Amino acid sequence: MGEELHRGRLDRDGIQALFADYRDAARVFSVRVKGGFQVQAQGANDLSLALEALLSKAARGVQVHYLFEGERWCDTILVGPHGWRVIRSHGEFKQPR
Repeated sequence: MGEELHRGRLDRDGIQALFADYRDAARVFSVRVKGGFQVQAQGANDLSLALEALLSKAARGVQVHYLFEGERWCDTILVGPHGWRVIRSHGEFKQPR
């Protein structure tokens, strides 16, 4: 399991900036959407679908596994009543199935 490094809250602009960073500066190898049946059935292994699901609150959360500057990271983004909570962990993680 990875080591938790940071927790924070983001507004709409912040969540969009975070996803731009994934797209532009990281090598994303897994995107897992947690939500209702409809969202899971899409198999959203795509950043744009995951962002859309978060912004519309169709998902309860998203987990993004990625490499940044040669290090493995995992961000768990949870939908809240007043924005999104981000938990960032660093270290070795099991590859999602």
